[in-house]
Amino acid sequence: MKKRITALTIAFVFILTCLAGCAKEVTNASVSETGVAEETSDVVEAEPTPEPTEEPAELSKEEQIKQNMHEFYDMWKAGYIFKDDYVTDEDQYYVRYSREEYKGTQFSVPVTVSEAHGYGMLILANLSDYDTEAHELFDGMVRYYNAHRSSIGPNLMSWMQADNGSALIDGADDGEMEDGDGDSATDGDMDVAYALLLADKIWGSDGEFNYKELAVNMINDIMEYDVNHDTWMTNLGDWSYDAMLGEKYYGATRPSDFIMTHMPAFYVATGDERWMKVYDSTYEVIEQFIDEYGTGILPDFMVLDENGKYVAAAPFFLEDSTDGQYAYNSCRTPWRIGLDYKLTGNEHSKHFIDTLNSTMMDICLGNPNAIVAGYTIDGEKKSSEEELCFTAPFLVIADIGTTEEWETKLRKKVVNRPRGGYYGDSIKMICLIIDADSYKVPYDSPSKKVDFEEGINASTTTGPISKDNLVASYTTLKNQTVYSIGTVHEDHLVRAKHYTFADLENFIRNINPDYIFIESRPEAKLAADAIDGPIEMVFLYCYAQENNIPVRLIDYWDISDDTIPNSTDDLRDNEIFKRINRCLTEIDDETTIAVFYGTNHFYYQKPRFESAGWSENKIDNIPQLFDGDIEINNFEYPESMENELIKELEYYSRELKEEIREKVKNKEIFEFYNNASEQKIEALQEYINMINK
Repeated sequence: MKKRITALTIAFVFILTCLAGCAKEVTNASVSETGVAEETSDVVEAEPTPEPTEEPAELSKEEQIKQNMHEFYDMWKAGYIFKDDYVTDEDQYYVRYSREEYKGTQFSVPVTVSEAHGYGMLILANLSDYDTEAHELFDGMVRYYNAHRSSIGPNLMSWMQADNGSALIDGADDGEMEDGDGDSATDGDMDVAYALLLADKIWGSDGEFNYKELAVNMINDIMEYDVNHDTWMTNLGDWSYDAMLGEKYYGATRPSDFIMTHMPAFYVATGDERWMKVYDSTYEVIEQFIDEYGTGILPDFMVLDENGKYVAAAPFFLEDSTDGQYAYNSCRTPWRIGLDYKLTGNEHSKHFIDTLNSTMMDICLGNPNAIVAGYTIDGEKKSSEEELCFTAPFLVIADIGTTEEWETKLRKKVVNRPRGGYYGDSIKMICLIIDADSYKVPYDSPSKKVDFEEGINASTTTGPISKDNLVASYTTLKNQTVYSIGTVHEDHLVRAKHYTFADLENFIRNINPDYIFIESRPEAKLAADAIDGPIEMVFLYCYAQENNIPVRLIDYWDISDDTIPNSTDDLRDNEIFKRINRCLTEIDDETTIAVFYGTNHFYYQKPRFESAGWSENKIDNIPQLFDGDIEINNFEYPESMENELIKELEYYSRELKEEIREKVKNKEIFEFYNNASEQKIEALQEYINMINK
């Protein structure tokens, strides 16, 4: 493994950037005919502003915010997007992060990093509606990415390029003059991949580049090299992917890489459920720090302690004395984590926002002008300076749980702040895009944004248990038809009271769904290749598999030492809805989906579907949907069902019992879980015996 750039080099580049100042940045760049910065020593003379012919109309708040974004984008683009003039056979563009130039010495000069490249691609894609040149520049950045791949993850990006006077080279961490091996940084990889997904949605993949294919290949390598498959947290880069337990960088993570909006998008693009495991694991760590410190402030780096718990890194763990503080990495977390709530309504993101905003308003006495460049994770100021990269990310979450005065002052502070160099200006640019509600997502949502209030289940009236009442049909915002079907787990074999397996098979044959969703947890499938739901869910899974119908698992529950779980509480049903929504996001428009779960879930999902903007469809004759050629006397179990029940039995006997022992220390709650698992094991054995008769 290689160590990253030394603290001395980073400090040197940072000092140079700060010394450059606003005026020097203007004098070091001019604008070409394509609007791209070219290096020059001449001062750019501004054209005289013509006198207005009439008084302009006053802008609304939304119009002013949009104008703020466009005006700053024009300046950002002219100042930071550069063409690689060493390459003559094609146009390659990059975002320059340093104004230092190669001066013919024996040391190469760093000019950009993959972090900057990711920012540039995100900005161009998001401003493509405004800038007619965005597509051309974006493709130039794709060419640059292709020319600077990591030497470890073949589809990842080399983290830094340096100018040696004849080329922009990789692997020159310490001023080397020869092109070498370049490894990756996780945030740059994730942003480039997400931007490629955006490009596929905006421009399609039929041109020079198949953006979707590039994105998926990159996402798969991010999962392979930039994710720890034990902790399910992001690594520092592909250079630490092979760290072993007990080594310094094993399990180490950087909270500024907690790019929560990207993980579900990567799941949608690939169908790889492990991305949702990373998503959930990351929020668990965020919640752990909120619970422990109560501030929402996260450190630049986290490491595993001897007990396997994430803690703040020690000083100089990787970069600086502030590695365990809220410094120049974690200053991005209000944007990286907070945006997820704005796009998806995730309650963990909301908890983070509420906690952090409350902390900062208290520290700053309600005045965002008092935000400084550094804090300990328990909220102590560690600087008297202010920096744009620390202030701008709070604009993303300024309208959530704060005051109008705080939001207004913060926006004014960010908009009017003099240029802050590549890092501050690029972060500001992205935050202005979000503030203008112009941040794009690479997928269509089947639902409008939903922020569920507490008590939905308690205020919902359940109905009769019969065929006439346990089927409903809805149309999502993606024009998907969703059949919602409630089952009674204890009575699935008693035809007089409920429908049988034969009825379920007829139902599937009659509606001919493109997908089947079942009440079973993806966590059990990942952990033990087991379907952990009730027996009818195992039947539905096996039938679907044998008839080539894709299956998605949408149940949620967790082992906890806090309380004895309620099988149909708000938390579980909210999570079930979110999993349904995630799966529907992945699925094409105008498809048919059958969702099977217990009777209570059937009734409790109804108000959630309505809140999501789904319209309910009328079904004229529900019992007819269960009629067909399959009767009790000619019904046959799927061939794979016995094997699936055996795997479920083994899961409840081994993996689940081990999880109970690890997580539950309360004796009463332990007995509850243990007794419930024993009952499940006994029932599964009876089912296996029944099938063998």
